[in-house]
Amino acid sequence: MFLRSAALAALVVATCLAPGAHADDRLALDAAFARVEAFHPDLKIFRHTASVLTAEADKAAQRPAVNATAELENVFGSGAASGVNAAELTVSLASV
Repeated sequence: MFLRSAALAALVVATCLAPGAHADDRLALDAAFARVEAFHPDLKIFRHTASVLTAEADKAAQRPAVNATAELENVFGSGAASGVNAAELTVSLASV
């Protein structure tokens, strides 16, 4: 009987001394989602999946590089093709 009375007294004291919840301690929906995502073990994989998808979207949004090349042929020939009279210049611009 003494144990029940002591337990009841401890419960009353703990209830009276415990700080009450205030109206200012509201949890926003975004903060609740962030907490669930951070601590739920099944949802931790989505954090990594989101970063991979973001990186793939950034890669897909990049424009391909532009390459410009120039080739000069037959500049120093012999005989009838000597000098720069028979020179050939090829210029190309590519984006792949």
